[in-house]
This record gives sequence, structure tokens and C-alpha cells, in this order.
Amino acid sequence: MIPSDTSDASQYPADEAELAALSLRQRFDGVRRVVVVNPDAEAAVPLIGALHRTLGEDASLVLMGGKGPTDPAILGKPAKHPACQVVRVGDAPQCLDRLITKLESAKRHRWAGSRPRPITRIVWIVVTDAGMDPDQQRALLERVLACAGQCPVSKVIVLAEALLGEIATRGYFEVAEQEYTALVARLPEESPARRWAAVEKICTDAHAAGRDVTLLRYANLYGAGISQEHNPHTLFPVVRGIAEANMVSVGSDDARHVRSVTYVQDLIAAVAAMPARRTREPVYHVRNRVCSDYDVKLALSEACPELDVSFPPSLGRQATSFAILQDKLIGRYLEPQIGGGPLTATPTIDLGVASRHMLLWLSALAAVRAMENAAYARDYGGKISTIRSLEMEMLHEVLRICDKHNLKPFMIGGSLLGTVRHHGFIPWDDDMDLGFLREDYDVFRRVAPLELAAPYSFQKWEDHDGSHYAFDKVRVRGTRLSTSWTFNYDMPDGVFIDILVFDKTANSKWLQKAHIAAANAIKRAISLKWLNRPRENVHYGLSVIAMPFIRLVPWTVLHRGLDLILRLFSQYESSRFVIDGVGLRINNGAFPLEWLRVLVDGVFESVDVKIPSGYDGYLTMWYGKNYLELLPPSKRAGHTMAAIDLGAYAEEV
Repeated sequence: MIPSDTSDASQYPADEAELAALSLRQRFDGVRRVVVVNPDAEAAVPLIGALHRTLGEDASLVLMGGKGPTDPAILGKPAKHPACQVVRVGDAPQCLDRLITKLESAKRHRWAGSRPRPITRIVWIVVTDAGMDPDQQRALLERVLACAGQCPVSKVIVLAEALLGEIATRGYFEVAEQEYTALVARLPEESPARRWAAVEKICTDAHAAGRDVTLLRYANLYGAGISQEHNPHTLFPVVRGIAEANMVSVGSDDARHVRSVTYVQDLIAAVAAMPARRTREPVYHVRNRVCSDYDVKLALSEACPELDVSFPPSLGRQATSFAILQDKLIGRYLEPQIGGGPLTATPTIDLGVASRHMLLWLSALAAVRAMENAAYARDYGGKISTIRSLEMEMLHEVLRICDKHNLKPFMIGGSLLGTVRHHGFIPWDDDMDLGFLREDYDVFRRVAPLELAAPYSFQKWEDHDGSHYAFDKVRVRGTRLSTSWTFNYDMPDGVFIDILVFDKTANSKWLQKAHIAAANAIKRAISLKWLNRPRENVHYGLSVIAMPFIRLVPWTVLHRGLDLILRLFSQYESSRFVIDGVGLRINNGAFPLEWLRVLVDGVFESVDVKIPSGYDGYLTMWYGKNYLELLPPSKRAGHTMAAIDLGAYAEEV
């Protein structure tokens, strides 16, 4: 069994940061300000925790861009160690000038009475991430170097992950710093490693120009608090498998799965070596460990004797295929130049102990996620899986009709995000969104009521059944899935799929805004008439005035008026933009028609679907540039359900 101290596993990232802080305390003596750029990058979190334990109360830790870690287990400090000031300054490009102004002001006021105070030493740590856009990272790094150049006593450290997968098949047993650079230069220009090489070149050029800039490459970071789930070459998948199975199962091929990995403490130790003096070379490889799945499992079974072990009776140690990145310490290069001895004096934690820390952290994380999933299940009375099954069956029926009539539906809204990020439903979502361009939408809403098989029905406002949504729905008869809004109305309210339409709009910006404003005005009138009382928000006063007049307008006039407004530009062949006229995101503005006209393949819960070719632009516009990142648990919520009745389908719960 997994050790019983998993209740304290949330402290393990803090424990490892505390160990790493030992590497930082002497090296960062005299540093008064550390600026961490991109603090949300996974490699930055343990580094920030260690810095927070290292810097004294007369220093400040500036987190630039994103939000940075907030977990007290990471930012906690020993009781007798005074806390340094933590400052968050928002997105880096917008805040660099303001920060430099403050630093320059502090430098000018370095006199206290008759005794001079030393100029503040500044260390800039730019944490890149392979999941980030290289072009944005290059622009940001250039801006950081420009600003750091205004502070005479400053050091810039850039952390970058070596993309080993692109050169791993070239037959090299080890790859040193310049070798990696040369190998990447031979790759196609469109390869990710080649694009990141442009970011690295900024560092080497700055170093050649006499700037105090050092690039640290690491490979497949691992340790408690580091998942890198997007990277299959880390130790995380191996340890996660052990945590889920609650046992160590050694396979005959484990010795063949070899990787180079960097322990998070070694990365922090390498950072610790940087501020002391200017480095001789522009690029260094952080100490890494070459190991196989067999090594990890064997070390973990020794570190956790409580775990059951499944070991083949005859398993000979098989030859490994290759090892990427030379297994060496950065201290080999820095020893002649820095005081305090070489970095080799800093021990690397045992592989088994490190894996145990990861195992305990994973166990605690699994417990937290289990509680979150239980909360989602409670929100839907434990019926969420059945609701999704019904929606998937509806999807098959809708796609059947679309194929028959040569229509081109596409996943949109939250379903598009789910397709791209989860290949299915967003874990805390319950509905499905399908989109059409206007010409296909008109055909579908004409044929669907006639061709939908039992038990499905097509719901539109013309049915006069009490529903006044601006868009249509396909529902399952004999079920009820009422939100806090629809619960108040007498209308068919079964499990559903939303059917959305995207209409052409003008090419000029001001006409687009006028088009959106007109559609919005009618949509708000429909919503207000349906609600039948003034809105309790910033529009309360206006809705009080408008309410008596809106009640006099027939439903048909309002709905046909909205339809007329949305179709204003439908006959304009030259139109290059569309709007989400019936959806909730209409205020996000117009976007290129080409994003939706050209479709590409996607998979939603093992079903082949179509998604817009411009999905990246659409999702960025709707959800922000970090749409691939999961929301924090506090913001993960589906619809607020008032009533769920699955009728004859309840037997599937």
C-alpha cells in the first residue's frame, strides 16, 4: 500500500523547495531583487518556493506575468526566517517599463545619511516553456534584455527545456551544449526545436556582446509538484501508473525505455550558481540523470517497501538504446570562476527518495481530484454520465441527418474547447454545442423536425411551446434537465444539444459594431420579456423604463426582428467576417469567416467530428491565449441545475 503519510503529501513540494533553498542562500547573498518572468510556467513554481525561503526581509521577489504560485505549502517559510516581499506586476510586456522606473528610482536614492548604500543587485530569471509560443517568448526576452541593460548590476538567467524528442533518433549517445545547438540547426525550419533556437540565439548574441546573460537547458523536469503531463519522456507517467495501481509492476521492456531527466533540485542548484559571477560560456546543460523505467521502479520499490511488487522471475538487465544530454554538472565549468567550491558539492537526492516524493504528491493530488469529481457528480445527482451518453446518441442522430443532406456542422463553444483540450466533454460541463453557417443552418432546421428519430425532438421559437431561446435545440423526449433559468417556465426541457448559427457581417469595423449592437438590443428585449421583470444588474433602471413597452410587443415581432437583423449581410458575397449572433459571446466581436468555412477533423469522445480550421484563433478570442490550461478548481462549474429527471433512462445511472 502507499505509505500512510499521504495526508501530509501536499507539503512535499515545499520540502523539496526547502532542500533546494540550501543551494540558494549563500549564492544569492547580496541580491536584493529577483524578477521571475513567466511565474506560471511549471518549472518556475518550485524555483519561486525556494527563492521565497532564501531571500531575506530586505529583498523582494517580483513575479512578472501570470499569477504565480499561491499555495502556502509552496510559498510557506520556516518560522524563524523573515519573509521577503512578494510583488506581482501582471503581464510582463506592459509592466517592464514601470518596474525599471522603480528600480532606477531605488538606485538614485541609495544614500542614507553620510553612508552610501550599495546599488541593488537584480537577478532576472526568464522561465520559458515548450508549451508557450516561441515568437512571443522571443519578443518578451528581447524586452527583458533591453530593460535589464538599464540596470548596470544585473544578471539575466534564461531557463529553457531541451526538446530531445526531435534529435533522439540520430544515434547520439550523449549531446553536449554546442552539439545540441548544431543538431537543432539541421532540423527543418518549421520544427519546434528550430523555432526555439531563435529564442536561444538572443541569449548567445547578448552574451557575445558582453551582457551578463546565461542560458540553462534542462531535460524532462521531474520532482514533486512537477507533472509535465504533455511530455511523455518525464518520470511522471511511470510514477503516476504506480500510484494508480498501488503497486510496482516491472515489465520485461522497462529497461529499454530510457530517458534523460532533470531533477528539480538540480535545476535550482544550477540557478544558484549563476549570480556569483559572470559565466564564461553562454549556454550550460543542467545536471541530468539518465535512467530507464526499470531504474525508477526498482528505486521506488526500495524507497517504499510498503508497495506490492510484481517482478518477472527472469529479467536480465537489457542494453539501453541511447542517453541524451551528457550527464555532467554545471559546476565543472564554473568551478574556476566562483567561490564556495564547485557545484558538485551539492548532492543530488536519491532517485528512490525523489520518486517517493512524487508518489506521495500524486496520491494527495488524486485525493483532491476525487473530491472535485464527487462535487461535480453531486451537482448532477450522480447522473452526469447518463446525461452525456444521451447527448452522444443525439450527436450520432444529428450527424446522420447532416450527412444525408450534405450539411457541415462543427463543434463550437465549450464543445470545441473540449474537443481540442480533452477530446471530449470538459470534465465539469454537461452540454454540447454544434454550429452551422447560415445556409446549412436554414436547411437543418427545416429537415430536422421531419427526420429526427424517436425519442428526439427539435425545439425552435416558432413552436410556441414557451421557449424563447435565440437558438434552437435538439432534445430527448421524456427527460428533464432544467437549469435555474428554464425551471421557471412551462416548456419542453429535456436533455439537449444547442444548435447555433453564425451569420455574415460587414467588412468595416464600425458596421460590424452597429450590426452587433442592433442584434444585442433585440436579444435583450426578448430576454427581458421572457424574464417578465426588471433585471437586477447595472441595467436595472433602463429595464424598469423599457419593461412596460416591451410587454406590448408580440413575440413574433421580436423573434422575426432578430432574424432579420442577423441576416442583413447574408447575401453579401464579399463579406469576410461572421458574428456569433445567437450565442452568449456576441460582444467578443466579429471574426474571419474562413475560420468556420474550412473544417478539419477532430475527435469527441471517440466520435469523428469536424472543427473549424481556425479553432486556435476562435478559442483564443473566446477563452484567452491560455485556453489549453485548466481553470483553477474554484472556477470549474457547469450549469446550475434546478431539476433532473431522466425518466425511463434512469436505469442507466
